[in-house]
Amino acid sequence: MNPAVAMLPVRHRAVFISDVHLGSRHCHAAELADFLGTLRCGQLYLSR
Repeated sequence: MNPAVAMLPVRHRAVFISDVHLGSRHCHAAELADFLGTLRCGQLYLSR
């Protein structure tokens, strides 16, 4: 694969994220924040 093509951001029409339990001790909030920072989408759905 061409390295230049691999670096292009992928855009999604919709992303669904659920059951992240942000209030719990093992919620991985930093990892979720990193993921959300790189995410390109038309609609983001967060479910509690």
